[in-house]
Amino acid sequence: NYISRWKTVGVRADDAADFVEDDRGYLAAMAYRKYQSSLRAAGAVDFDDLLLLTRQLFEEHPEVLERQQERFDHVQIDEYQDT
Repeated sequence: NYISRWKTVGVRADDAADFVEDDRGYLAAMAYRKYQSSLRAAGAVDFDDLLLLTRQLFEEHPEVLERQQERFDHVQIDEYQDT
């Protein structure tokens, strides 16, 4: 739950420890780093990474965002509750 919430608001694994308020949060931040390392080693992403990485791509490469904005006038989302 901690990891999913952090990813939803754009907090990366290396920065999660800055957002903890107790020992449980600290343990979650450590788990987040290990979890991301395991995903990376497997060449995998989870659902929350799809959102986080897209956000990161658009923030770090505004030309990609602009290209996508020019390409699509509307986006229809099925199963929006999953986002």
